[in-house]
Amino acid sequence: MKKLGFGLMRLPLIEKGNDAAIDLEQSKKMVDMFIERGFTYFDTAWMYHRHESEKAVKELLINRHPRESFTLATKLHAEFFDSAEGMEEVFETQRQKTGAEYFDYYLLHALMQAGRKFMVIEPAKGEYKNVFGHMKDVEVYGTNPNIMAMLKINPFAFPKGIHVEEHIDRLIDIFSACWPMYA
Repeated sequence: MKKLGFGLMRLPLIEKGNDAAIDLEQSKKMVDMFIERGFTYFDTAWMYHRHESEKAVKELLINRHPRESFTLATKLHAEFFDSAEGMEEVFETQRQKTGAEYFDYYLLHALMQAGRKFMVIEPAKGEYKNVFGHMKDVEVYGTNPNIMAMLKINPFAFPKGIHVEEHIDRLIDIFSACWPMYA
């Protein structure tokens, strides 16, 4: 992947001062030129262009270019949800707005500032430990016991009220975050 991304935060407008009025025709030309020059990384977010940027993704990319031909990142700011269910609701809305079956990168913003608890799973090198490891209430787990605490999971123990299929889905999410899964 070339090291230049196309941010969908400041697209051209058809109505000056109205950030929601994206000029889709001009933006299509820009996106096409970006792809023609060999670039593939596109970045959007829930809040860009007054919540219209992700809709533009559908028109600019999803409906016009093969999904495997580009990388799509979006993000969620902690102020837009207050529970796991709320986060899932926003995520599903983002998928529907963009028309994307999946996001290559899904970034969570301002979790600590919003007082949200989170866990860091370090897949290999240990750089996240250096960033987050000193912070109060942040646990960093990895796969190398010489660098940090190991992530330990008992796949046969899960909370009451959680259906076994949901438990399996959560395990798959954890394993996918830690290690590539091969069929």
